[in-house]
Amino acid sequence: MPAIVKATPHIAFAVDNLDEALEGKEVLIAPNALSPGVRVAFIVHDGAPVELLEFIDPAPPKVVENNAAEQAPQPTAGDPDAARPRLSRDR
Repeated sequence: MPAIVKATPHIAFAVDNLDEALEGKEVLIAPNALSPGVRVAFIVHDGAPVELLEFIDPAPPKVVENNAAEQAPQPTAGDPDAARPRLSRDR
């Protein structure tokens, strides 16, 4: 790791295209992927280190709804307890 990155606080920016953002810049640390879905690189701008991040898949994770009422077993027509209300302890 370059000494300037170790010794100097830096800021970070998210960019849409890391390769384009690096064009014509002084690259301190070449693009790499330390985490899945994220590419990072460091440049020098006005004498200070700057971290650039590209989020490859910015879509948020899908949320799966957990509706316990829909997942609970439903009484069958021949069930003698079918007309009785179900309590949570009955499941």
